[in-house]
Amino acid sequence: LTCFIATAAYGSVFAEELTLLRAYRDHIMSRSIRGRLATKVYYKISPPVASIIRRSDRLRRWTRVCLGPIVLGAKKKLEERNIKIDTTHDEYLSEALNGCCTTELPFWPVGR
Repeated sequence: LTCFIATAAYGSVFAEELTLLRAYRDHIMSRSIRGRLATKVYYKISPPVASIIRRSDRLRRWTRVCLGPIVLGAKKKLEERNIKIDTTHDEYLSEALNGCCTTELPFWPVGR
């Protein structure tokens, strides 16, 4: 699954910030019930929000500013746990290719 809001804000699934956010989700958030619940809620509500953000330069800039501390916090937590992140994006290439079409949908299908 892709980071819909961050992808809309940074304009590419290959942005280093997205690599860090995905790694944080996969290596830290997915290990707790609260983290998995937060991720599940995020994937329910974020596609329509990302669709709005994607259409506005101002919203994309504002979202990047808001995401900045979150990205830095994710990076710090990954470093504290000695989790190495490959920024060549090989690990997420298939995710990006599969997810790129879903982020362009004007709506999010019910039940997904």
